[in-house]
Amino acid sequence: MPAQALLSRLRMTLAIIAEESYVGFFDHLGTEPSDWSIMGTFTAITVASSKRSSICAHRASWSWADALKAIDVTGATR
Repeated sequence: MPAQALLSRLRMTLAIIAEESYVGFFDHLGTEPSDWSIMGTFTAITVASSKRSSICAHRASWSWADALKAIDVTGATR
Protein backbone atom coordinates (compact mmCIF):
# COMPACT_ATOMS: atom_id res chain seq x y z
CA MET A 1 0.00 0.00 0.00
CA PRO A 2 2.74 2.58 0.74
CA ALA A 3 4.32 1.91 -2.65
CA GLN A 4 0.94 2.28 -4.32
CA ALA A 5 0.38 5.58 -2.53
CA LEU A 6 3.77 6.89 -3.64
CA LEU A 7 3.36 5.73 -7.24
CA SER A 8 -0.13 7.20 -7.51
CA ARG A 9 1.04 10.44 -5.85
CA LEU A 10 -1.46 10.11 -3.00
CA ARG A 11 -0.66 11.52 0.41
CA MET A 12 0.59 8.92 2.86
CA THR A 13 -1.93 8.85 5.67
CA LEU A 14 -2.47 6.82 8.77
CA ALA A 15 -5.61 5.43 7.15
CA ILE A 16 -3.55 3.83 4.38
CA ILE A 17 -1.08 2.39 6.88
CA ALA A 18 -3.93 1.09 9.07
CA GLU A 19 -5.61 -0.50 6.07
CA GLU A 20 -2.41 -2.33 5.17
CA SER A 21 -2.05 -3.52 8.76
CA TYR A 22 -5.60 -4.85 8.88
CA VAL A 23 -5.24 -6.66 5.55
CA GLY A 24 -1.98 -8.25 6.69
CA PHE A 25 -3.45 -9.24 10.04
CA PHE A 26 -6.54 -10.90 8.59
CA ASP A 27 -4.47 -12.64 5.93
CA HIS A 28 -2.16 -13.98 8.64
CA LEU A 29 -5.09 -14.92 10.87
CA GLY A 30 -6.23 -17.78 8.67
CA THR A 31 -2.81 -19.34 8.09
CA GLU A 32 -0.97 -19.28 11.41
CA PRO A 33 -1.97 -19.62 15.07
CA SER A 34 -2.10 -16.35 16.98
CA ASP A 35 -1.07 -15.73 20.57
CA TRP A 36 -4.12 -13.81 21.76
CA SER A 37 -2.73 -13.14 25.23
CA ILE A 38 0.22 -11.20 23.81
CA MET A 39 -2.03 -9.33 21.38
CA GLY A 40 -4.51 -8.49 24.14
CA THR A 41 -1.78 -7.27 26.48
CA PHE A 42 -0.22 -5.15 23.73
CA THR A 43 -3.61 -3.68 22.80
CA ALA A 44 -4.44 -2.86 26.43
CA ILE A 45 -1.08 -1.13 26.97
CA THR A 46 -1.50 0.81 23.72
CA VAL A 47 -5.01 2.01 24.60
CA ALA A 48 -3.98 2.95 28.16
CA SER A 49 -0.92 4.84 26.87
CA SER A 50 -3.02 6.70 24.33
CA LYS A 51 -5.57 7.68 26.97
CA ARG A 52 -2.83 8.83 29.38
CA SER A 53 -1.15 10.88 26.65
CA SER A 54 -4.45 12.52 25.82
CA ILE A 55 -4.99 13.46 29.48
CA CYS A 56 -1.46 14.88 29.79
CA ALA A 57 -1.85 16.87 26.57
CA HIS A 58 -5.05 18.48 27.80
CA ARG A 59 -3.47 19.39 31.12
CA ALA A 60 -0.42 21.00 29.54
CA SER A 61 -0.67 24.77 29.60
CA TRP A 62 1.90 25.36 26.87
CA SER A 63 2.08 24.66 23.18
CA TRP A 64 5.03 24.04 20.90
CA ALA A 65 4.61 27.56 19.53
CA ASP A 66 4.97 28.98 23.04
CA ALA A 67 8.04 26.83 23.67
CA LEU A 68 9.70 28.01 20.44
CA LYS A 69 8.95 31.64 21.28
CA ALA A 70 10.72 31.17 24.61
CA ILE A 71 13.86 29.89 22.89
CA ASP A 72 15.96 32.22 20.79
CA VAL A 73 16.05 30.07 17.65
CA THR A 74 17.58 32.76 15.46
CA GLY A 75 20.77 33.01 17.44
CA ALA A 76 20.58 36.79 17.34
CA THR A 77 21.96 38.72 20.27
CA ARG A 78 19.84 41.33 21.95
